[in-house]
Amino acid sequence: MTWERSVCCLRVFTVIVTAILWLFGGGIVGFCLWVLLDFFINQYVKSADELRTVFVIVHVIIAVGVALLIFGIIGIYGAARPRRWALIMFLICLVCVTLTLLGGTIYCFVYQAEIKQGVKDSQLMARIVKKDYGSNSAVTSAFNYMQRELHCCGGVSYTDYAESNWISTVCSNEQNPEVCDRHGKGKVPLSCCKNSYYYENQVEHYQYCLMYIEDQSGAVLPKPNADMYQTGCRESIVQFLEDTVLSVLGVALSITVLVVLLLAICLTSALIHKLRRPPLMSNHDDDVVYEMARSQEKSPYPTRGPYANLYNS
Repeated sequence: MTWERSVCCLRVFTVIVTAILWLFGGGIVGFCLWVLLDFFINQYVKSADELRTVFVIVHVIIAVGVALLIFGIIGIYGAARPRRWALIMFLICLVCVTLTLLGGTIYCFVYQAEIKQGVKDSQLMARIVKKDYGSNSAVTSAFNYMQRELHCCGGVSYTDYAESNWISTVCSNEQNPEVCDRHGKGKVPLSCCKNSYYYENQVEHYQYCLMYIEDQSGAVLPKPNADMYQTGCRESIVQFLEDTVLSVLGVALSITVLVVLLLAICLTSALIHKLRRPPLMSNHDDDVVYEMARSQEKSPYPTRGPYANLYNS
């Protein structure tokens, strides 16, 4: 393979890998912006001092993503033209980003136990259920969505709704006061019901599930309703973080990005080395040999051929 062909292959592969990194950078920035704007994540971070480091980590990752977006364009330009100065800038950025991500990944896996413990110890979910649920439409919609998707109910426990402002409003607006009198505050929102979508579509006035079951006579028994999610949302969030975000996404994304970064570093370094000093003999080797032979034949004394030995003796 000639020098030009090897450089062409390196340029093509460098552009492809750099484009993949550029897409990774855009995805990282988008994900981190979602984290910064998410209601529950913001509330958790504000409520627990030990979780404030999360925002610092997120801002660092955003800076890494922006660097990949900016220097990715420079890297593509340097490989396509080609331009050594652009490739050198891109290589320096890749090394810095790799070291930052490697250190951040190690720190996150060390820090994840503290994050989970901070979520477990926080009373934020219970406070939201007791004070804001039912009165704040944004909080109510977000909490309903979380309860349906994570199959949970309440903050720490489904019994949080017994002390909430929501249950007082429900009982005051109840069309059948006997149910409220019999069950007291033993009700949870419809999103805590396992078949909530069925009730929403079929029974418009249905607003809640009962916490406890009734016997045949209508007396309330101290046994949780089987049609209700009984796990608190705080525990479900911790489990979700552990099973999905921290384990699957964290490991897969970190390994993938680091592998692509290392591949980009190798390709960029090889391309810079190739462009530094092209070989003296390229695909014009035949022309050079021909020119040397033609110049040699202009000598009055031939140095090759059948008469060369007459002049070399």
